[in-house]
Amino acid sequence: GVIQVNPMANVDRPHVNPNNSLRRHLSQDDSIKLLSFVQQASKNKPRDTALFMVLLFGGLRVSELVSLKVEDVKFTESIVEVLHGKGGKQRTVPLPDLALKAVADYLEVRQFPEAKWLFTNRSGGQMNRKTVQYLVKHFVTELGLDPKISPHKLRHTCATLLLEAGVDLRFIQEFLGHASISTTQIYTHVSSARLKREILAKNPLTQAAVSVLNPAPKTSPSTPE
Repeated sequence: GVIQVNPMANVDRPHVNPNNSLRRHLSQDDSIKLLSFVQQASKNKPRDTALFMVLLFGGLRVSELVSLKVEDVKFTESIVEVLHGKGGKQRTVPLPDLALKAVADYLEVRQFPEAKWLFTNRSGGQMNRKTVQYLVKHFVTELGLDPKISPHKLRHTCATLLLEAGVDLRFIQEFLGHASISTTQIYTHVSSARLKREILAKNPLTQAAVSVLNPAPKTSPSTPE
């Protein structure tokens, strides 16, 4: 009611490409290759191994990763407590023993043992987001993987692999800290290949129909010589 003309009236809605970079992710094999390469090539192996483990197995946002404190890692419970959202909401993220061991190994040898932040900068303060972005780009590029893979794409990777493994979408929503299930549903299209594979291979109607409607050809008896 303040102005008489809508300045956005002639602005079209943006076209969303279903194959855009939002859905870009690593395959399971490439994810393992990346973790292995970090272990081999990093100049700060304990820190970088732990960092990539938490990113790939925890599906954390960069802001959540750099905000982790040592006390947020609950080794006996196999979880990390993550703060997310403007209201400082907290969610529990389970981590496998492999990732927790990497974090424990890093804590034993890190440069600033008394620092409250899990991942620190050169002076013992909170690691910068740009450092994480640089590390991901560096290792991904050196390994020869898709150079557009970013820390957030590793989050997509984690979610996509969980979905393809059959984890319920509601669990993934809780795991990632999405307020709405509609946000989590952006990952469902990525599993179209798995959908095709599963439907073609496991549809019982197809299996039954093949045997009835397309029976195997009868073998002609061999002619005695």
